[in-house]
Amino acid sequence: MKKVRNKSRKKKTSHGDGFLFVGPAAVFLLLAGAVSLTYLHLHNQCDVLGKDIRKLEAELEQVQGRALAEQSRWSSMITLDGVVRAVERHGLDMSWPQPDRIVQVRDRKPARQLAMNPVGVAWNERTVHD
Repeated sequence: MKKVRNKSRKKKTSHGDGFLFVGPAAVFLLLAGAVSLTYLHLHNQCDVLGKDIRKLEAELEQVQGRALAEQSRWSSMITLDGVVRAVERHGLDMSWPQPDRIVQVRDRKPARQLAMNPVGVAWNERTVHD
Protein backbone atom coordinates (compact mmCIF):
# COMPACT_ATOMS: atom_id res chain seq x y z
CA MET A 1 0.00 0.00 0.00
CA LYS A 2 1.16 3.32 -0.88
CA LYS A 3 1.14 6.15 1.44
CA VAL A 4 -0.65 9.18 0.34
CA ARG A 5 1.02 12.40 1.06
CA ASN A 6 -0.95 15.31 2.21
CA LYS A 7 -0.32 18.28 -0.03
CA SER A 8 -1.48 20.70 2.59
CA ARG A 9 1.63 20.04 4.66
CA LYS A 10 3.89 23.09 4.88
CA LYS A 11 7.54 23.09 4.14
CA LYS A 12 9.96 23.60 7.02
CA THR A 13 11.76 26.90 6.68
CA SER A 14 14.54 28.25 8.79
CA HIS A 15 13.75 31.50 10.58
CA GLY A 16 17.38 32.32 11.34
CA ASP A 17 17.22 35.63 9.49
CA GLY A 18 14.28 36.90 11.58
CA PHE A 19 16.28 37.30 14.84
CA LEU A 20 18.88 39.78 13.57
CA PHE A 21 17.23 42.74 15.36
CA VAL A 22 16.83 41.14 18.80
CA GLY A 23 20.57 40.93 19.61
CA PRO A 24 21.45 44.60 19.00
CA ALA A 25 18.20 45.72 20.63
CA ALA A 26 19.01 43.76 23.79
CA VAL A 27 22.53 45.20 23.88
CA PHE A 28 21.12 48.71 23.40
CA LEU A 29 18.58 48.22 26.19
CA LEU A 30 21.26 46.89 28.54
CA LEU A 31 23.54 49.83 27.79
CA ALA A 32 20.68 52.32 28.21
CA GLY A 33 19.81 50.72 31.58
CA ALA A 34 23.44 50.84 32.72
CA VAL A 35 23.78 54.49 31.68
CA SER A 36 20.54 55.45 33.44
CA LEU A 37 21.55 53.64 36.64
CA THR A 38 24.96 55.35 36.53
CA TYR A 39 23.26 58.72 36.06
CA LEU A 40 20.95 58.11 39.02
CA HIS A 41 23.88 57.07 41.21
CA LEU A 42 25.90 60.17 40.26
CA HIS A 43 22.88 62.43 40.76
CA ASN A 44 22.33 60.99 44.24
CA GLN A 45 26.00 61.42 45.14
CA CYS A 46 25.91 65.05 43.98
CA ASP A 47 22.86 65.69 46.17
CA VAL A 48 24.59 64.17 49.20
CA LEU A 49 27.77 66.19 48.57
CA GLY A 50 25.70 69.35 48.09
CA LYS A 51 24.04 68.84 51.48
CA ASP A 52 27.44 68.27 53.08
CA ILE A 53 28.81 71.44 51.49
CA ARG A 54 25.85 73.52 52.72
CA LYS A 55 26.29 72.12 56.24
CA LEU A 56 30.03 72.83 56.23
CA GLU A 57 29.48 76.36 54.88
CA ALA A 58 27.03 77.07 57.72
CA GLU A 59 29.57 75.73 60.21
CA LEU A 60 32.28 77.89 58.60
CA GLU A 61 30.12 80.99 59.03
CA GLN A 62 29.64 80.18 62.72
CA VAL A 63 33.36 79.63 63.25
CA GLN A 64 34.22 82.84 61.42
CA GLY A 65 31.73 84.73 63.60
CA ARG A 66 33.29 83.29 66.75
CA ALA A 67 36.79 84.11 65.46
CA LEU A 68 35.76 87.69 64.74
CA ALA A 69 34.28 88.03 68.24
CA GLU A 70 37.46 86.59 69.75
CA GLN A 71 39.66 88.95 67.70
CA SER A 72 37.59 91.89 68.88
CA ARG A 73 37.82 90.72 72.50
CA TRP A 74 41.59 90.18 72.19
CA SER A 75 42.19 93.59 70.60
CA SER A 76 40.27 95.26 73.45
CA MET A 77 42.32 93.29 76.00
CA ILE A 78 45.73 94.30 74.62
CA THR A 79 45.04 98.03 74.67
CA LEU A 80 46.58 100.03 77.51
CA ASP A 81 43.23 100.32 79.29
CA GLY A 82 42.65 96.58 78.91
CA VAL A 83 46.05 95.73 80.39
CA VAL A 84 45.47 98.11 83.32
CA ARG A 85 42.05 96.53 83.96
CA ALA A 86 43.59 93.03 83.85
CA VAL A 87 46.33 94.05 86.31
CA GLU A 88 43.73 95.52 88.69
CA ARG A 89 41.42 92.52 88.27
CA HIS A 90 44.19 90.12 89.29
CA GLY A 91 45.22 92.33 92.19
CA LEU A 92 48.79 92.89 91.00
CA ASP A 93 50.69 95.86 92.36
CA MET A 94 52.51 97.14 89.30
CA SER A 95 53.78 100.57 88.41
CA TRP A 96 55.60 102.12 85.50
CA PRO A 97 59.42 101.81 85.58
CA GLN A 98 61.60 104.75 86.50
CA PRO A 99 63.23 106.48 83.52
CA ASP A 100 66.68 105.21 84.49
CA ARG A 101 65.34 101.58 84.47
CA ILE A 102 64.14 101.67 80.87
CA VAL A 103 66.33 99.81 78.40
CA GLN A 104 66.05 100.73 74.76
CA VAL A 105 67.13 98.18 72.19
CA ARG A 106 68.06 99.49 68.79
CA ASP A 107 68.49 97.44 65.70
CA ARG A 108 71.93 98.50 64.57
CA LYS A 109 72.12 96.23 61.53
CA PRO A 110 69.48 94.45 59.53
CA ALA A 111 69.13 90.77 60.34
CA ARG A 112 70.56 89.74 56.96
CA GLN A 113 73.80 91.64 57.63
CA LEU A 114 74.05 90.11 61.11
CA ALA A 115 73.70 86.64 59.63
CA MET A 116 76.43 87.29 57.06
CA ASN A 117 78.84 89.11 59.36
CA PRO A 118 78.28 88.16 63.04
CA VAL A 119 80.91 90.54 64.43
CA GLY A 120 79.80 92.06 67.71
CA VAL A 121 76.89 89.69 68.21
CA ALA A 122 76.76 87.89 71.55
CA TRP A 123 76.20 84.14 71.40
CA ASN A 124 76.39 82.01 74.53
CA GLU A 125 77.55 84.98 76.64
CA ARG A 126 80.61 85.52 74.42
CA THR A 127 81.13 88.16 71.80
CA VAL A 128 82.30 86.99 68.41
CA HIS A 129 85.19 89.02 66.96
CA ASP A 130 87.06 88.92 63.66
